[in-house]
Amino acid sequence: MCVPACSVRSKLVNSRLLVPRLHNWRFSTKTHFQGTTEYETEALILEAIRRPSDLSVKTRDDVDEQFHNVSRHYLSTPGKLFRPSLVCSMALTCNSVKHSSPSISDCQLKVAHISELIHTASLVHDDIVDNSQTRRSHSSVGAQYGELPATFSGNYIMSQASIALARLRNPEVIRLLSQVVEDLIAGEFMQLGSRQSTDERIAHYLSKTYKKTASLMANSCKAVSVLSSDDTKAHEAAFHVGRNIGLAFQLADDLQDFIISPEDMGKPTNADLKLGLATAPVLFAADQNSELEALIMRRFGRTGDVQKARDIVINSSGLRETRLLIEKYLEATTNSLRYFPESSSSTLICALGKQILHKISSVK
Repeated sequence: MCVPACSVRSKLVNSRLLVPRLHNWRFSTKTHFQGTTEYETEALILEAIRRPSDLSVKTRDDVDEQFHNVSRHYLSTPGKLFRPSLVCSMALTCNSVKHSSPSISDCQLKVAHISELIHTASLVHDDIVDNSQTRRSHSSVGAQYGELPATFSGNYIMSQASIALARLRNPEVIRLLSQVVEDLIAGEFMQLGSRQSTDERIAHYLSKTYKKTASLMANSCKAVSVLSSDDTKAHEAAFHVGRNIGLAFQLADDLQDFIISPEDMGKPTNADLKLGLATAPVLFAADQNSELEALIMRRFGRTGDVQKARDIVINSSGLRETRLLIEKYLEATTNSLRYFPESSSSTLICALGKQILHKISSVK
C-alpha cells in the first residue's frame, strides 16, 4: 500500500506543519522536482507521521490505567519528529530513482514509526539514568509517575517497536533496526568511560554519539533504501546521509546546551556537565585550557566545577570549533545525497540540515 501525495494535500490546510525547517523556508506548489511538488512532498510526510497506525502503543485490557498513561506520556506530547521526517524524506528520495512521482510504501512508513518508538523508549530510559525532571517542557515520565513505572514503560515501548519490526518480515531491515538497539546500549556503556588525550576523547565522544543518536537515523535511512531497491550503493549512500545528519544533530544539541536557556531548550541545561560528561564544546575548549583538563578528569565533581567549566567553554573557541564540525557533517550529508537524483524530498533533507544550522546561528 502506498500513500500518494495528492490524496493528502488538503490535510495541510489549517494544520501545524510538523517537518522542522527554517522559519523562512517555504514550499511552492509551482516548483516541481521529478513530477512532485515540495508542497506535496511535505504533505506526504505530514500524512506519514499522523497516519493512524497499528504501531501506536497499545495496552491490554487487563493493564491498569496508570500504565496506560505512563506508556503514552511522551507520545502524547511529540517533539520535533525529526527522525520520522528524515526517514520519510529518505524513503521518497530512494523511490524517486525509479519513479517520477514517488510514494512511500506502507513498510517504509512503518520503519519511520518504529524509529520514533525506539527513540521515545530511549528518552524514557535516558531520563531515568540522568534523573531528569523535565522533557519537552513537561515533567519527565520518572518525575511524574516514579522510576519503576517509567522503567517498565520504556521497556514496553521498545517491545512494541520490536513486535512491529518483526511484522515487516524483512530479515535485512530487522537486522538493521536491531543493530540500533544494540548500539543504544553500547553507547550508554561508552558514556561511563573516558580517555586521557584530547584526540582520544573526541574520537570516543564521536563513537559514543554515533551509537546513541546517529545509528538510529543511519540504519533507519538504510532500511527504507533496502525496502526501495536492491541497489547496494544506494543503501550505503542512505546510511551515510542518516549517519552524518545524525552526528550533526547531536553536536548541535550539545552546542545548544551552552547558548540557549532551559526554557527554550525544553529541558535543563548543563545536564551533561552535572553528570560528569564532557561533550564536544568542552573537549575542544580543553585543548586550549589546562584547568579544564583537570575538571574533566574529576568529572566536574567538586563544588563550582560545573559553572567554572561552562565559563571556560563560553570564553574559548570550543563553540566555534563544534559549529565547524557540524558544518563538516552537513556537507558530507549533501555529498551522500548526490548519489540520488535531485528531488523535492532530497531538498527536504537539506532543509533539515539548514534547520540544524539555524538552531546554532548565534555561534559564528
